[in-house]
Amino acid sequence: MEYLDDYHGSFHYKDSVYQWNSNTPVVSKSILDEWKKGAVITSQLLEDQIGYLRVPGMPYLNKEDCDNKAQQLNDNLCSLLQENPKGLIIDLRLNGGGAMYPMILGLQQLLEKGTIGSYTSQDASSWFLEEKRFLMGSTVYAALQKTCFSQHPDLPVAFLISPVTGSSAEFLLIAFQGRPNTILVGTPTAGFLTATQGFSIDDDAFLLLSTAYGMDRNGIVYKDAFLPDIPCSSSDEFIDLSSDDKVKKAIAWIKQTQE
Repeated sequence: MEYLDDYHGSFHYKDSVYQWNSNTPVVSKSILDEWKKGAVITSQLLEDQIGYLRVPGMPYLNKEDCDNKAQQLNDNLCSLLQENPKGLIIDLRLNGGGAMYPMILGLQQLLEKGTIGSYTSQDASSWFLEEKRFLMGSTVYAALQKTCFSQHPDLPVAFLISPVTGSSAEFLLIAFQGRPNTILVGTPTAGFLTATQGFSIDDDAFLLLSTAYGMDRNGIVYKDAFLPDIPCSSSDEFIDLSSDDKVKKAIAWIKQTQE
């Protein structure tokens, strides 16, 4: 993996996993402590009519599981949109990746529909977003049973990011590139901006390799970690969001967009 400069890939032999960590980021104790509580979608209305939505990692199990996660995320978003918020804070600080399909579909009200991204591989299908479905080519990867038909492609959105924010969480950010009134607050992301593909060697060995980079709707390729528009390295206060400096900076920015 080091020879290939592939820190997203891995070699699996029996019960062991080998991975090259070229630049392991430092993760704060507050993030690690909150991470241990499990992947939970949470939402609430903060001061000044600003919505807060935490989007955790969403490991891929199967299509039904993707549908359920997309539905849960979209239900939380719709609840916030019903409050007519001035803007949204979307917290990706605990999102280490998984499947991008439920994340993107769960936030569909915030995006223009149609092609929103792709991979750099020659045979890659575009990421295509509809109101109730996420597709690549003709294959539906996630679907909603119900949704609120309230579109907000210009609503101010501030993403909170950290060194944990990686892989599919970064592909989610790619889907929002070029969207107006959108910023990143926090510290650089993990930089796992590759799609991976598995190759079976024998009954005991399996190789997972990075095979493509993510690309946005305008054809811009992303190879490196996302950097924050508003840097903030203060400790993360998940229990009391009102005292979280990153949340405060996001709120201040959203207020500025209203002036």
